[in-house]
Amino acid sequence: MENKNIYIDFILQCFSKGIVERGEVMAKFGEFRQTPSRTFDRYFKTAKEQYSKQRETINKEKLSTTIELEKEAVKRNILTKLESMEVLTQIVYTSEKDIDKISAIKTLSDFEGWNAPKLNANTDSKGNDILPPLFGDFGVVNLENEEKLTN
Repeated sequence: MENKNIYIDFILQCFSKGIVERGEVMAKFGEFRQTPSRTFDRYFKTAKEQYSKQRETINKEKLSTTIELEKEAVKRNILTKLESMEVLTQIVYTSEKDIDKISAIKTLSDFEGWNAPKLNANTDSKGNDILPPLFGDFGVVNLENEEKLTN
């Protein structure tokens, strides 16, 4: 049993060195131990399963580490709203160009919602206000004339 583990470890070492083809591993194995082909195939199969499990574990850990590193990179590279506002404020105070200052102030006002929302007047061709219709169970009702309009 102990020899079996030694043989499997030898095959695993071959795999880690990039020697993964059965024939190549068997040639290396044959240099140090003569074994029947069937016995070698059992060792090879066992070693291959163990190697696959090891690689799967390693790949999962690599993926997990990569994901964590990507998360950290995103956190470091994305400015928060407050950081953005600080940068814009610095531009306002330190920029030599008025156009840069105006642009920074405009962006700050957009961030903070200093501007009231733009309202569009709903008027007819004569400039009279048109009230929005109400939709009820019986069709559209015009509020000014309180008359029912049908479709």
